[in-house]
Amino acid sequence: MMKSVALTLALFLAFIPPSFSNLDIACNTDGDIYLLKVEGDRVLKSTNLTHHPASDIEPRWSPDGLKIAFSSDRDGNFEIYVMDLRGRKLKRLTYNPAPDRAPAWSPDGRKLAFISGRMPRGIYIADLLTGEISHLRGTSSANCVTWRNQRELLFAAISRDGSRLCLADVSTGEVRELVSLAPPPPGVFRISLSPDGRKLVFDSQHQRMKGSYQFDVYLMDLEGGGVRNLTRHPLHDLYPCWTPDGRLIAFSSNRKGSIDGFDIFFMTPEGEIKWQLKLEGCNTNPDLFDPRYARYSISPSVDLRRLMWGMIKREGVQR
Repeated sequence: MMKSVALTLALFLAFIPPSFSNLDIACNTDGDIYLLKVEGDRVLKSTNLTHHPASDIEPRWSPDGLKIAFSSDRDGNFEIYVMDLRGRKLKRLTYNPAPDRAPAWSPDGRKLAFISGRMPRGIYIADLLTGEISHLRGTSSANCVTWRNQRELLFAAISRDGSRLCLADVSTGEVRELVSLAPPPPGVFRISLSPDGRKLVFDSQHQRMKGSYQFDVYLMDLEGGGVRNLTRHPLHDLYPCWTPDGRLIAFSSNRKGSIDGFDIFFMTPEGEIKWQLKLEGCNTNPDLFDPRYARYSISPSVDLRRLMWGMIKREGVQR
């Protein structure tokens, strides 16, 4: 009986929409958000999701793969928008004269963290069910953010002295520095947590190479604390992001071979370049989704214990 219940629940949680059957990449290309369906280094399909003269940037997949959050200046300054891919419905999330950007989904898909220039400046968290938006104190110098788990945020803070990677407790407001990236110039545009939660990749320009401070991709062991340069290239490598299986890291680069500006590359966590997509246009800020690793959450309005008990009772009656 329990095996049948477990199988039923697994099928319920693992339902995959048939339209998302391939590895999908959301990226911003020449100011629009594109959806790329890829298989290895082959692009099977490219779709422009936004088609707008404004700048649509920083796309981020929801955990279930049904929505994409992004920032756009289509209303005069950067605000946070959410597109529901079922019907391409677009919803504006923030309304503020100061810029709101760099959205990041919580693991359960209920909240969005983002960086805001409003006062007080820093990280804000929007509850998508209640509409409440709250400020996280101690994050005034934050430049990008991601969730470590439901309770903690990882963010990069920049100042004249350089950049820092920090950990913030959402419930207590406690902020702890993990590592200092000095000397300046400061700059971290993207941080991405590995699927197993043990490693962090980020871009930074804190190391001088051949007389200039170019952006490289770095890997940090969150358990051991070590930081390692993965790319070491004289041109810019930016916006790293893990594949959902944790085997590869995607990033943008303007290194030789890019057709028209920045292209998307894939490498191993050891820094070995595996392939390049060879896209036209300027392609940055990739974010990846694979339905095999989707995180499906149950609505807070659903009582999971009651749901499971009801399934067990029905199974018992049928037997």
